[in-house]
Amino acid sequence: MVDYSKTPMEPKLSGHVAVKEAVFPFNKLPGSDLILGPEMKSTGEVMGISDAFGMSFAKSQFASKNRIPLEGKIFLSLTENDKPHAGEIGRMFTELGFDIVATSGTHTALESAGVPSTKVFKISEGRPNIDDMIRNEEIALAINTSDNKAAKADARLIRQSVLANHVAYFTTIAAARAAALAIAALRENDGCVDPKALQDYLNTQ
Repeated sequence: MVDYSKTPMEPKLSGHVAVKEAVFPFNKLPGSDLILGPEMKSTGEVMGISDAFGMSFAKSQFASKNRIPLEGKIFLSLTENDKPHAGEIGRMFTELGFDIVATSGTHTALESAGVPSTKVFKISEGRPNIDDMIRNEEIALAINTSDNKAAKADARLIRQSVLANHVAYFTTIAAARAAALAIAALRENDGCVDPKALQDYLNTQ
């Protein structure tokens, strides 16, 4: 039966999931800080689209040059407000086979939640520290949440090191969850991101 409520060119949605991601020029600006403020820093947007959220998020990150790794060590540093989520986030990544290194407070929160991790020094606490690990290519993924207090020198240097060494990074709990789902989806697809024509998602026939 013809649906006369639709216009001739209105697409028939096929149950896809689309994820829009802003593109930032941090890697092109040495010394820049990935913390966002009221000023405009985005230089464009990209979209990841697939049949499920995890793969769509993965595509959006690849398109914005934030390449998600499938294995390795993850650096975890959470603000006080985010520490209650440490156990949840930690378990998501340990179940994916990642080893966790964390700064002192986050390490304590992980241990309290029964999630194993290795404590690592902040830059100001001595050496070897997290900057050394990043420079030595020991860190595959960084999750470093921030608040209004996160502009202090130590946190800023860690963020700059992550950018300078092209380590995948996420700065919110929501993005950390999404990254774990993306890794799981990529592994189910043998690490591949299969291209598909937009017309296949928006059937106008």
